[in-house]
Amino acid sequence: MITLNNLPRIKEIIIETITLAEKLNVEYLNPPERDEIVVKNLPSLERYYNDPARIALNDFMDSCSKEELIGLMAVMYLGREGGEFSESGPIDEIEANQLFDRYYQESSNYEKNNAIRQMISKTPLSIYLQKGVSLLNL
Repeated sequence: MITLNNLPRIKEIIIETITLAEKLNVEYLNPPERDEIVVKNLPSLERYYNDPARIALNDFMDSCSKEELIGLMAVMYLGREGGEFSESGPIDEIEANQLFDRYYQESSNYEKNNAIRQMISKTPLSIYLQKGVSLLNL
């Protein structure tokens, strides 16, 4: 079973990813504090793929190992799909590790580049990660 303890840099990776994802959000979305995220002006694909904030986020994620990247993805999915745990707040260490392992296993089939694309395509990525961190009480 993969646990957060098996990924010693995960907190550092989550913090940097949130920072970079928020920079990307500023360009394309209303401020992340809003409950409802509304796309302002959809950029052209060329402009999007050449955006320095998106490139920085992509490059940072690419510098992570596959295990770290899948761990990041597991935290993202936990934040997005926290379900019943969102209402009750932080979960205990055993539950956190079980949920993390479940999402890790579900995400482990992704190739590294596909995992990066999948996460960057989640425009509220920073919000999902923040919720995942809260649920895991990191």
